[in-house]
Amino acid sequence: QMQVLKFGGTSVADSKNIDKVISIVKESVLRDRTVVVSSAVSKCTDTLIEAAKLAADGNSAYIQLINELEERHLKIIEELLSGEFKDSAQSRNRELFDELKNICGGIFMLGELTTSSLDNVMSYGELFSTSIISKKLSSIGVGNVLADSRKLVKTIPGVQQSTVERDSTEINIRALIDDSNSKLF
Repeated sequence: QMQVLKFGGTSVADSKNIDKVISIVKESVLRDRTVVVSSAVSKCTDTLIEAAKLAADGNSAYIQLINELEERHLKIIEELLSGEFKDSAQSRNRELFDELKNICGGIFMLGELTTSSLDNVMSYGELFSTSIISKKLSSIGVGNVLADSRKLVKTIPGVQQSTVERDSTEINIRALIDDSNSKLF
């Protein structure tokens, strides 16, 4: 048996709200194994979409949008974490934002935004939020496995949007959970 907790963007909008999420998760883990699913922080996905579109249009203003988004996430890390946990979270945040900047730089140079490129850019919002939540949980002694959904969820490309390939996705998720003694994913 397992419970799944899904937190939307306003639930993780800032450090104060993330602290509330942490309290809920901490209590839930005492009851049962738990999977936490988190959206990107409030307005992050919209900003990522706007940045990708600006890049495709050859407008270098996309860089400023990404930098502002990075600052917002760094502020959350500063307010939530300290010591080695803060250092580790900041390092991971930098890695993710560097990846995002490289992807958007490619979109800028090509002058084209494909569906798969946009999907890729949009996925970073959840990567930012979940890495911060995972690090905060670890900092208070709540062990957890941070899973990259891009490695778990398999999709079938479509013209307008991709659809989830359910069988292989379920196999991947079950393998992650079954192969771990962790109570929190």
